[in-house]
Parts: sequence; C-alpha cells; structure tokens
Amino acid sequence: MNKNIINLGFWAAIICMSAFIIWIISFVGIAMTSPLFMWENFESYIQYVNSNSQFFQYLAKSFMIIFALAYLILSIVFQEMANNDKKILAKIGLTFGIIFTMLTTIHYFVQISAVRFALETNELAGIEHFLQAKPTSVMSSINMLGWTLFLGLSSLFMFFSFNTKELTKGIKTGFLINAISCLLAGFGFLFQIDLITFLFINLGLGGGMLLLSISSSRYFFKLKSLKKLLIIALCMFAFSKTSTISAKSINLSTSQNDTLGLFLQSLYSANQPGAVVTIAQGTTIKFHSAYGLADIKNKTSMRKDMVFPIASMTKAYTAVAIMHLQEKKLLNVEDNLPKYFPDLTQDYSKVKIKHLLSNTSGILSYNRMPEYGQIRDKSNLKLNQMIDFIKDKPLSFSPGTKFRYSNSNYLLLTKIIEKLGNMSYPGFLTKNIFKKADLKNTFFKEQKSKPTGYQIQGDTFKENSENTYHTYGAGMLYATSVDFVRFLIALNSEKIITQKNLNYLYSVPLMHNDGRPDEYAHGFWITKIQGQKVIKLEGYCSGFHTNALYFPDKNIAITVFPNSSGYPSPVNMGFIAEWIYRFYDNQNVKIYSPISLSNDILKQYEGVYQIDSTTFRQVFAKDNKLYTMRTAGQMLEAKPYSKNKFFYPNTFTEFEFIEKGNNITMKMLDDYGNVSTAFKTDQQIRKAIDLDINQLEKFTGKYEKRFKIFIKEDKLMFTNGFHIYQLFPLNVNKFFSWHEDAVFLFKEIDGKFTLTYSIGNFSMTVKKMD
Repeated sequence: MNKNIINLGFWAAIICMSAFIIWIISFVGIAMTSPLFMWENFESYIQYVNSNSQFFQYLAKSFMIIFALAYLILSIVFQEMANNDKKILAKIGLTFGIIFTMLTTIHYFVQISAVRFALETNELAGIEHFLQAKPTSVMSSINMLGWTLFLGLSSLFMFFSFNTKELTKGIKTGFLINAISCLLAGFGFLFQIDLITFLFINLGLGGGMLLLSISSSRYFFKLKSLKKLLIIALCMFAFSKTSTISAKSINLSTSQNDTLGLFLQSLYSANQPGAVVTIAQGTTIKFHSAYGLADIKNKTSMRKDMVFPIASMTKAYTAVAIMHLQEKKLLNVEDNLPKYFPDLTQDYSKVKIKHLLSNTSGILSYNRMPEYGQIRDKSNLKLNQMIDFIKDKPLSFSPGTKFRYSNSNYLLLTKIIEKLGNMSYPGFLTKNIFKKADLKNTFFKEQKSKPTGYQIQGDTFKENSENTYHTYGAGMLYATSVDFVRFLIALNSEKIITQKNLNYLYSVPLMHNDGRPDEYAHGFWITKIQGQKVIKLEGYCSGFHTNALYFPDKNIAITVFPNSSGYPSPVNMGFIAEWIYRFYDNQNVKIYSPISLSNDILKQYEGVYQIDSTTFRQVFAKDNKLYTMRTAGQMLEAKPYSKNKFFYPNTFTEFEFIEKGNNITMKMLDDYGNVSTAFKTDQQIRKAIDLDINQLEKFTGKYEKRFKIFIKEDKLMFTNGFHIYQLFPLNVNKFFSWHEDAVFLFKEIDGKFTLTYSIGNFSMTVKKMD
C-alpha cells in the first residue's frame, strides 16, 4: 500500500466519522428544538415545517452527502487493500457502494435544494412525492433502497473481502454490523414495521458506521505513523517494545505482518516486476504475500500461488536424493565415479560422489563449453546428450582441492539417481521427496501460472526467460514459494532423510587459507547473519533469481521469489533476509521513504571527507543523485530521506550532513550500529581532463586477465568480463573511474603497452595482447 492510498484512507475515514458525529448532533438538535414528527398527511407536514426550525434537518442531510462520498472513497481504498484472492469480493462491494452513493447523494441533494426551495416559496404542486418525511414517496423509497439494500450488500461483500486479522478486526466487525442492520432495516421498510426500520437504520447502522470509521482511521493512522517515523517495532494495539523473540516461536503478530508488508512494498514497486515472499517457523506459515507485477505488459498482479523456475535450487533436491540412496545402502558418497560411468576418461578416476555434491570435482561446467553455447534450442536435449558434453573433457584441478561451481556435477548425479533408482529422475523425486514433504506445487516443466521473467538492464526491464528442462538435476524444477518452504520444513524435520545425512549435506568440505570455511557445502550454501548459521539456496536463470534461507537455531525458513534478474539488482536478497531476521529479533530496523533533491542542494555536500589518517570518502552529485566512494571502495548511490539525511539502498547504513558555520561533517551509522564522523577537507574531488579520440585509441585492445579497453561513443571504456565502465583521464596516460576507487596507468615500452590497475594496497600489471 503506497503513501497516497494510506493518506486517502485515513482522511476518508476521518470524514466518515466526522460526518456521522455531526449527523448524531443534528439528530439530538432536532429532538431538542421540535417535537417528533410522524407522517399523517401533507397538510400536517407543511404546518410542522412552518412552525419549527429546519436548520438541523438540512445540516444532517448535507453531511449525509459528505458521508456517502467519503464512504465511497474508503471503499475504493479497501478494494485496493484486498488480497488478490479476495479482490473480486471487494470489487463487488465497491460496485454496490457506488450505487448506494449515487442514490443517496441524489436524494439528499434534492431535499436540500429543490424541496427546500419549494417549501420556502410555497410552490407545493407535486412536491409531496419528493418528501423524505413521507414513507411512501418516490424519493423516500429511493433513499431507503440505497441505505438498506445497496449499502447492506456493499458492507457484506467488504466484510468477506477482509482476512481475519487483529489489526482489522474493528473494520471487519463494523462492516458486518452495517450489513445486518441495513438488510434488516430494509425488511422493516418493505413490511412497514416502523420500529425495526428505526432501530436498525439509526442505532444499528449508526453504531456500525462509527465503529467502522473509528477503526479505519486508527488503522490508517498506524500506517501513516510507520511511514512518517520509520520505526518498525511499534504495534497498533498490544505489541510491546520489550517483547523478545524466543527460539521456539516468533509469534508473528498482525501488526508485525503489516509492518513487514510495508517493508516489502517499499522494495517492490506496484508497476514493476515483483516477488512472492513466504516465512515459516516449524510447520506453521507465518507470512505469505505477493508484491508487484507478474506481467508488466498486461498489468497482471503477482499472485501468491504463482510457479517460478527455481534453477540451481534444484540441486538441493538432487543432493537429498543422493543421501536417500546412501541410506538405502545403494551407494556411498566415497564411491569413485568410474563405478557408475566406466567410459569416462582416466582423469575422472579419482572423482568421488562427494566431490560432485560439493562442486570440488574439477569438472568443467557444461554451460561454459563452446559446443553447448552453439546450440540454439536446448529445450529438447536429453540427459545422455548433456553428459556427452562432459565425459571427454579434462579436469580443471585435482578433485577435492578447490571449489568451482559446475552444473556438470549435478547432471552426473542425476544419472546416478536414475541408474540406482531404476526410474526417471522426476519419478524418483516424486516418490521419495515430493510425497513425503506433501509438495503439490513443485513441477518438472514450466506451468501456465508462471509469471513473466524480466532481465534488468539499467533502469529498464526486458522480458526474458529460458526453458530449464534440459538442466535436469542441476536446475530443472519449478515451484511456488510456499512449496519450497514446505520442502525446507520437511527436510529439517527428518521426514525425508535422517539428521545424520542432513548434517553431512550442511557440512563444508573446504577451508580458506586463513582457516575460514568456504560457503558451499553439498547442494547448499552455508553462511552467517549476525552470528547465526544460515542455510542458503539460490537459483538464477534468465528473468528469475529465486532465494531461500533457513535459520536452524530458530527453525525459520524464508523464501523470496522475484520475477527479475540481472545487474544491478534493485533488491538484495541478503539484505531482505537480514532485515527480516533483525525485525523478528526485535532490533531497530527502518523503512526509508526516499525523496527527491535538486542538484543544487546535493552540490552543497560535494567534497572529500576524511575518516582517518589514510581513509577518505569522496562525495559528488550527478543528475540529481548523490554518490559516495570510500578509499579503495566502490561508488555507491545514497538516497535522501530528508534534506540532509541519506541511506544506502539494500543496507542498514545511513548518514547525515551536519553544518556548523563553514564546516560540514558527515556522521554515519553503519550496518552494525557503529557511529563514525568524517570531516570535509579542502581537497578537491577528482576531475577529468579532455583528451581527443586519437590519444585514447592507442590504449584500446585486449589485455591479460580478460581485461579489455575499447572506445564507445568517443569514451574510453574498460571491462574485466563482468563490469563495464568508463575511464576518465587524469593526465595523458593515467585514468580513474567513478565505478570504484581505482587508478589505471598505461605505459608504453618498446611499442608495447602495459596496464597497471591499482586499488587501495592492491596493484596488478597486465600486458596488452597482440
């Protein structure tokens, strides 16, 4: 829900409440200033009007017009709030609300205009049929039709469009009271039971509308406060700042759910590719929601039940299947590969199953092979054809000595599963994993309910996707976000394999040179968030980048399934996971609402800021955006949330500029809560000189280490095979970039160029290749 909708809902609820309070005051005023009028005949009514003030009558009718319009706006907001699976109910409720508003506003406008004018000028011919006071008049019937049938049906469908939540219980109850009161009042009106009509249209509906408007205003005020204050641990009714999250239960309250929803909405725009997010603890789904668009062209909203290609997350299922075979004593992870593939080259003789599982075999990944890349349509490739790409290739290193991610490893594991299981890979997984974990929405082929995939290209999204069936156990599966959570839940509760074998899959076989373990285990990545062990899975294919995390100590599973991929990604999955973890751990996390600042304002903060004796941070503005670059670091965009306060997207770091006289300091709060201060110096930020195209062209060409220098649109460009960015001249042979704090020095010796790349204390010289 965006800020405009929240504000609209809040003020519509306030106006509804105010209008109804004024109606009550008017009702009391009528009772105090004139006797109660019961219709007898037209003459007695004219005498009553001429003998008593009509001020409160017209005041009440005027504010009923205001009330009806405010109710309509509130209904529109509630329709926007409704979950996708209940949106149709909210739309029906809104439709009946529109009819109610039309009938009642026409009626009351006629009363305060045409009827009033006729009574004041004594032009009474035919006016009797338009009087509200006459129960059998045309206008009275139209008015009651609006208040009873259409408001009643509107309230009833709105009631059913809400999920049962503590936070919205008052709203839901208000709609139910209104529905019952309106429909019963309609019954009383049709059968001329005046007491029923009076009680339910005045007392029942009056109480229900007050409850609805008060509850709605409190609800939207809560959301407004969250947006304004950016403090997330607050709760609307009962969540205490001192409450803690136990290892046994995260006890996700409704207000927490709404707060988490606001956070995710701040990441996934309503008009861009979105995501489905699911959170569970133990066997309970605590949070499950969809954001953004599944299809930009057709404006199709993302749905929670959509099926995503999970790509390399398939490897987890393959690894579990191998451990299942080990439990059945059909294989051992210490088995050598020739036992199952006798026709492989001699190089493969020392490769074990455990090396395939841990990506330490030295086998080259098939997707890096030229012959694989030359095949346009890969969708019909069979498993044996895929293995043919592999079997004659030499190893890149001795098995077990290095880690190198290779999809080929999991193709070979797929074949082993089929050989020992005496069935196809899909059949084996269905029997031994899907049925045990009750996975009903995990598939081996693309489904109609798959969202459109988008490749991120700068600020644009290009429709892009690929068929992954030919990747088999390396990446063929499709699943819903919640089904993958079910897989993690079942896996970690010993429903599929024993804890002993699961512990093996979670163990990391290699260590870094400094003694730290590598992050890849056996089909799973192992990392830490704030000291907590995290099991991580990631799947990447064109248009999709699915992620899952499992916190063993807290038994919490999180999946984030977006329909976009590419660089730079607008959303960092690690950041989402840590934000959610901190949120559940009752730490102070924020939702930032970025604002726009002009280049003139941002230019005030430009300069070089000193952090310590050897470390500086450059700050510069470009195209109404602020960027910073620390010594030996990369350029980062900082977004403003006030005139002098900024945050780095996908991080917990924020900073502010503090001006005292002619001095400016930069005060920063980093991801770990540490505060540092940098002082603006007299140094100037780097500035490029002008060189003509001829002076630039001599540096172009291929260099060692996959470096390449080339000209594009009269600009000197650099790429290392992954990043591409422009180089700016400091002098005729020394360049810098705004991508990172690096210096590029070209030297010509005996007609041959070398390039020295330096960043911080690191330096590397490469030769230009002929």
